[in-house]
Amino acid sequence: SPDGVRSIVLDHTGDDPALGWRVYYGYPADRDSSCLVTHEPGTREFTDCDGRKLTVDDLTLPQSVRPIVENRKTLYVDLRGVTTPTLP
Repeated sequence: SPDGVRSIVLDHTGDDPALGWRVYYGYPADRDSSCLVTHEPGTREFTDCDGRKLTVDDLTLPQSVRPIVENRKTLYVDLRGVTTPTLP
């Protein structure tokens, strides 16, 4: 959305396409959603609304958004805010 509420960044590390996915909101952890970042192509770096250079680790980690890899080839992003119950 224009206010950044649904702006996300997908990050992947490692060699296994089924593992290593993380989801971030598209704004810095020390700002709100009005400060969207711009990706620097070919890097894991971003520029925020104040012109600061950031890494993916400087972005906001959502509490209830998660990546789901199905059958080792399809990536979904669960934006519903539903958490998986913990088994006893």
